[in-house]
Amino acid sequence: MILSQALVTVSYTYGLGKHDADIEQPHNMTQVLKWVWISLAPGLMASILARISITLLLVRLFGGVHRLFKWCIIGLTTFASIFCGLLIPIAYVQITPVEALWEIYGPVESSWDPRILLYMSYFGQCELHFLILE
Repeated sequence: MILSQALVTVSYTYGLGKHDADIEQPHNMTQVLKWVWISLAPGLMASILARISITLLLVRLFGGVHRLFKWCIIGLTTFASIFCGLLIPIAYVQITPVEALWEIYGPVESSWDPRILLYMSYFGQCELHFLILE
């Protein structure tokens, strides 16, 4: 998570959080988007590891007493972790070339419907909806 936040901090130095009209176009806007997209993978990995850590704690606390709870939470965590892990490559292959994710003024060869990543992030309970470009 520290790596992810460091990458987002780099994005802040280029103007993340400012109104689009206040950011120097196109260079700083490109840098803002580039560093946010690069921070995606470490941020999702931190989220996955946090889920697994909490699940292990809950299993140790309640696993012996509530067996159904133990297996439900293990199953749900496994599903959410796998789904969230799949979002990492999917986020980067949704558009060709990959640089088009942050170079919004460049050419785009092909792209998926932005709702695919949005619905997957909601379904996997991962915080990616702020990265969806429409």
